[in-house]
Amino acid sequence: MLHRLPTLFMFGRNAVPEVAVQGMVALREAGGGTFSNAATSMQFVTRSLLKPWQYIASDIGSRESFWAVGFASHSAQPAHLDALKALSEKAGAGEADLICPRSWPLDPLTSTAMRMRGDTQTRMFHPCSGKHLMMLAACRQHDYPLSNYFSPDHPLQKRVYNLVGREASERLEWFTDSCGLPVAAMSVDGYLGLWEKLARSSDPRVIDLKELWLANPRLVGGVKRLDSDLMEAFPNRLLAKEGADGLLVLQTLPGSSGGSAGVSGKGNEPSVTCFVKVSAGYNPAHLGLALTSLLHQKARTGPLTQTLSDLTDYLQSRQEEWVPRDQNLMLPPFT
Repeated sequence: MLHRLPTLFMFGRNAVPEVAVQGMVALREAGGGTFSNAATSMQFVTRSLLKPWQYIASDIGSRESFWAVGFASHSAQPAHLDALKALSEKAGAGEADLICPRSWPLDPLTSTAMRMRGDTQTRMFHPCSGKHLMMLAACRQHDYPLSNYFSPDHPLQKRVYNLVGREASERLEWFTDSCGLPVAAMSVDGYLGLWEKLARSSDPRVIDLKELWLANPRLVGGVKRLDSDLMEAFPNRLLAKEGADGLLVLQTLPGSSGGSAGVSGKGNEPSVTCFVKVSAGYNPAHLGLALTSLLHQKARTGPLTQTLSDLTDYLQSRQEEWVPRDQNLMLPPFT
């Protein structure tokens, strides 16, 4: 079905298209209807979009900043490595205890410098290493066995299944992710409902997560990462998370019409959930333009909330960086 998804945007010269990028986009306003460019019953594997719930289910109960890498897809930049060191000490675990693959850092400059020095890949550089360390720390805290912490039968993974299954309100199919941990396939409707619940939840574990996330957006992604950029540009107004192979969810917070609404829900702006899946896979520029396309299409059906209107202006300001200099951006409807 991926190859049949609608075109989100094109690069062209005047009216002559040269590059077309397909994908699925959807938007739901709390208490309102759903806008999408394809059937919201379509399923996609959650990948790193599941990390907030894996963290919540682990029930760490701490707000120290280094825990933010526990639900990060980090770039292994210096701040991430410092946080991973602190988390490793808290977990009493390190390189030898992780099962995620050995990897180069996601950050291209760090990775290139390491390769030129003749360094080797490590498990700690994997973007999911923080999640693995967090789970090992949770096992110690809850007196669960450390061995096979990744097994579907492990009590920690059963906590994840139970939480996600309850919150998603649909039957899920589970797989093994590339990092070695269980991961679910979910409909777009499931994603939209799950993230809206996260925004509105008063569960102390969820509030701890959101406050930790809002305070440390760069630890959850990194420098030159779209999700971190968006959260830094709109402090206390939204959550954003990238997932492997072209996934992005953006969740505005209740009452976040500007200022410092945070997780307290002040104000009267409804929360909005935006889902993006780019068929071609992960490319930060393409994720940003896919989000631009979603907001452009939604604006044609009615007014955007203030946060989404401000976000549209922000995305417009990034187009010089994302669109090739010798081409122009073309958005639907295409003629």
